[in-house]
Amino acid sequence: MLRIKHRGIVHEVKEDAPFVGAIIIAPYCYFECKGCHNQHLLQTLIQKNTVDELLDKVQENKFNEGIILSGLEWTATYEAMYALIEEAIARELKVMVYTGLSEKQFASRFWEVLELPIMVKYGKYDESQIKERESYGVKLATANQYIKDYGENHKDKNGKDVV
Repeated sequence: MLRIKHRGIVHEVKEDAPFVGAIIIAPYCYFECKGCHNQHLLQTLIQKNTVDELLDKVQENKFNEGIILSGLEWTATYEAMYALIEEAIARELKVMVYTGLSEKQFASRFWEVLELPIMVKYGKYDESQIKERESYGVKLATANQYIKDYGENHKDKNGKDVV
């Protein structure tokens, strides 16, 4: 059984997704964003749990409607990211993935993830582009970041995202 490396869970997060969710912190990040707000997370201990154990912990908190794969960069551990997403969807949990990759980079490497009903926040932190704005009710740190919904619940009749 796959054991997922992570750096912890933060429950009842309201500001990082358009739902109340639990952040599951990725174990690594290959970006070195100047001014990164999450650099300190690299100093926390890596934990290992099965997908079921992690999602059971998320669901023990009745306020969590889903998972937010964030904190560091989940694409650095693709197999774990995909397993968490797939099982979360099977449990009818909402899913938000944060990535520093561009939409084009993400789609070229992880296209099968985008066939699932998830939301993705694209764009790494760029302190030269600090400009507070919102997408889907989520405050974004820099102007190059945006959220895209791959589920059907935020699409217009032409399949375009409605923000």
